[in-house]
Amino acid sequence: GTVLQLLRRQRRLPLVAALELFFQLLEGLQAAHDQNIVHRDLKPSNLLVSTDGTIKIADFGVARELDRTALTQTGSTLGTPAYMSPEQVRAEAVDGRSDLYTAGVILYELVAGRKPFEGDSVGAIVNLVLVGRAVPLFELDAAVPEAVDDLVAMLMRMEARARPPDAKTVLEW
Repeated sequence: GTVLQLLRRQRRLPLVAALELFFQLLEGLQAAHDQNIVHRDLKPSNLLVSTDGTIKIADFGVARELDRTALTQTGSTLGTPAYMSPEQVRAEAVDGRSDLYTAGVILYELVAGRKPFEGDSVGAIVNLVLVGRAVPLFELDAAVPEAVDDLVAMLMRMEARARPPDAKTVLEW
């Protein structure tokens, strides 16, 4: 199945399970980024879960090689709005830090049982992404450790240059 199917069954995951999936996601992203590939459309439905709990990142359909011409035209916006980084929404250049932003969004959803930015329309969601003020996890659940809330906040910083440079840095954090 997929992480989306898992979330539909459980709504939110126990913290340890959420972090395990998240760390696997980071390892997969680091492997892709080491090959200069940015996914650009990460979301729970693109994360396959095997019977042993291992996740695989799927659907590299809008991925882009960093050192080659984009597979899509510059200035085009691709992705799923609730999971897009601010720079994707603005149709700016992206790098691995955009995928890290989305990894933060996914961790938020795994822990909170809801996306950080939800709205009645694509436009409403896009506006929320650009404003960048998600309800902190600890306000939704006081049991969420401050370190997890800090991790999500670090990954979801509005400016890509303010985020960690790569997944390896996050894994070592």
